Amino acid sequence: MDECEHLMDLFRGICKEQPTLIPRAAREALRYTWLPDSLNRTHLRADDLVHVVEYLESVSDSERVPDGTPPVPALLRLAECVAAALGREAGAEMRRWSDQVAARTGIHPAALAERRTDASRWAARQSPPLSRVVAEVSRARNEPRESYYCRILLARADGTHTTLHETVTAPRTPEEVARRVRDAVEVVADELNSTVVPHATVLVARDSLHLPIDEWNPGAPNEFVPDQPIGAEFCITLSCPEMSDLVRGREREHRRRWESGHSAPLVINDERVTRPRLRRLLQTTYRDATQVVLQGSPEQRNSLLELCLALGVPVILWDRQADRPADAAVLQQLDPAGPLADLPARVRDFRGTAFDEPETLPARPALIWEEHGRPLRPETLTLQDPPEGAQAS
Repeated sequence: MDECEHLMDLFRGICKEQPTLIPRAAREALRYTWLPDSLNRTHLRADDLVHVVEYLESVSDSERVPDGTPPVPALLRLAECVAAALGREAGAEMRRWSDQVAARTGIHPAALAERRTDASRWAARQSPPLSRVVAEVSRARNEPRESYYCRILLARADGTHTTLHETVTAPRTPEEVARRVRDAVEVVADELNSTVVPHATVLVARDSLHLPIDEWNPGAPNEFVPDQPIGAEFCITLSCPEMSDLVRGREREHRRRWESGHSAPLVINDERVTRPRLRRLLQTTYRDATQVVLQGSPEQRNSLLELCLALGVPVILWDRQADRPADAAVLQQLDPAGPLADLPARVRDFRGTAFDEPETLPARPALIWEEHGRPLRPETLTLQDPPEGAQAS
């Protein structure tokens, strides 16, 4: 009990002075451990410490130990990482706590030394700041109500990422998925320049490209701020990495189009444009086009959308509500042919206005925006609850 109270006192002080440190250390140092939800948020509240400590002391950190010796609790690894992040003097008391616990529980000195070395290396490595959220959303097809599986990771500009593991991977309603995405965006927003609007990329299968994910409403974030759809709150775009598995050469074309620097979009506003004609356009006159704007009827858009993806077009914009080419006039207010780099922000602004004025702005823009190179994809989803005490793989 004395050991527990001592650690709780140390952690409470950290929650007060550096509330983001413990969640960040847990996400990065315990990448293969199922984490409680309180560690997958931006800040750790002192009220959540008891649950966090009890959970992490009950699971192993999954790293090797000398034969015949006890596994190292994830809690001990976290304590070492927090101590390393605090520095030699400020972290000394927590390292003494680790020494005492390891000696009492029989953890091999070599195992503790290895965790301590790993922690020092982790603290010394200056990871690039997080840049965006990547969420994989897939339908829970056997559920009686509309629900989805959702796996989230936090991406950095250098291509590295941290996965937000959960204790349970369960089907969620659209509102619950939206809340998870918003919570993850809060984590990223803490590391972004204050002038940058957070960006979330949602990975979906081909049959889910028309889901109105940007309209999903997570509810009010607190008692003072009103609710709004996630697409009005931050930049949210779609990606379909499944197409790269189905179409040979797609990634090559995807990369070439980005590198061409040709930002003038191909606008399809003629009902007579067929799949063969669009193929010829994208392989000749618009061979370097980075963006396609799809107008016209839903049937035509659906037919041409997958062809654009297969031919490596990384940016595709359309209006889910449009029934015919004449409906494109409403979408013109977001300037779809304007500067390409600002398109996600313009779509976000438009969505916010449309949320406030649904009668005057009936358009519901959907935007595929696939980053340069193959989009990040979380590991394969675990579509059932893991056994008690199980670790992520």
